[in-house]
This record gives sequence, structure tokens and C-alpha cells, in this order.
Amino acid sequence: MILIIGAGGVGQSIAIRFHELGEAVGLLIRPYQDFAFPFPTWRNLEEVPLSRISIIFLAVRDGQILPLAHILSRQMQQGTLLVHTAGSVPIAVLESVVGRQAGVLYPLQSFTPGRSVQWGAFPIFWEGHPQVEAYAKRLAGTDHQVHHATSEQRLRLHIGAVFTANFTNALLHIADTLARPIGSWQTYLPLLQEVGQKLHMLSPQRAQTGPAKRGDYETLRMHTDYLRQHYPELAPLYEGLTHYILQHLSQSSCQ
Repeated sequence: MILIIGAGGVGQSIAIRFHELGEAVGLLIRPYQDFAFPFPTWRNLEEVPLSRISIIFLAVRDGQILPLAHILSRQMQQGTLLVHTAGSVPIAVLESVVGRQAGVLYPLQSFTPGRSVQWGAFPIFWEGHPQVEAYAKRLAGTDHQVHHATSEQRLRLHIGAVFTANFTNALLHIADTLARPIGSWQTYLPLLQEVGQKLHMLSPQRAQTGPAKRGDYETLRMHTDYLRQHYPELAPLYEGLTHYILQHLSQSSCQ
């Protein structure tokens, strides 16, 4: 039986996926959480039939991984695999507790509770015990989206994921502020969708547009002057990103 600890977006998605694949799976949730899943859920570790568990996935906050590993190591059966799903936590954290029974399975995707994802459409990175690769392939439903990555490589991938997803959301929140009252973040959705479509065919460098790409310094000055006057906390962010584009993505840097 597979045990997932943590009922956030990642934990729910993994549990639902394994259940859909016909695996025996259970989910450990918090005492205050109330979910209706077609598989067992428990609110306390004491309720979990650990003697039947072959692998445990820790889909929890980074700081909870090591304390949970210590607790589980005293109760789980010998031979049970202990795997975390974090991008930035090295495998050594689990190896220090359970040795070779440790593993990492890191799905590089954005997970939100209640929202399904398309397994097999995004990469999964694994490390540690060889059986973790098999579980990753089972989740993905394909071999070509499953890759081995060291802890350092996974850290770099996770940082890149923050730039790609988390910072994009933050930038759209800023755009929402600037668009009001005549628009909102939704005003920019067609633009964002076009950018995404282009990136299926072009590199980020080739797909880049805008005043910094063109070297339109007068427009850049107008933008920064406006931000300094009305949104001073945004001016350094605008200037920093503009500097990066000028250095790496502008017409002069592409020559």
C-alpha cells in the first residue's frame, strides 16, 4: 500500500493519480481537514496500518520533512521506502535517517488542491532508491518524462520553477494593480497565452519583445519615471528586469 502524508496540492494529486491507476493508496491529512476521497484517509499517524505500507511519500513543507522522517523511522516496517517530493531539500536529509531506503520524487508542475493536472505532460525528477524511478514512471504513464537528477540539479530546477511560475503570478498581480480601474489581470491573459504559444516554437531569447528588447530607452525612461512617482516599490523591480533583458535578450546581446 502507498501512503501519502500531506493533503496539499501535491499530496492530493499523487494520491488521486495512484488510485486512478488501481493502486492501494491512503492519505494522511490534518485533523481539521475534511475531504471525501474514494480511498482511505487518516488524521493521525497512529491510525495508519504501517505494516501494510511499502512506500511513504512526504508531500509536506520542507521544514517538516526531517522531523517526520525521525518519527516514521521508529514506526515503519523495515524495507519501507521513504520519499519526499520537495524541489530544494537534498536527499541527504532522508538518508541521514533511513539510509538507502530514501528517495526523492519531484514533479515539476504547479499543483492546486481541487484542480487536476495532466500526468505525463510534465517532467518528474527522481533520486535515491531505484524503485523510486518505477513509481515516477507509473505516475507519468510514460518513460520519456522521467529523469534522474541530483540534489543540486533539482535545486537549480526548483529555482527555475519559481521564476517560471511563482514570479509570473506575482508579476500578473502587479499588472492587475496597474490596469485598474479600466482593466484587471484578465486583460493580459490573451497576451500571456500568446507568449506561451510562441514558447512552444521559439526560445525565450527569440520570443522576447518589448522596449528593452528594441533598445527603446525613451519608453523605458517614461516607465521608470512613472513608477518612481506612483509606485516607488515597483521601480527597482522594473529596472532590474530591464537590465537583465538589456544584458541577455536585447537586439545588441543577440548579435
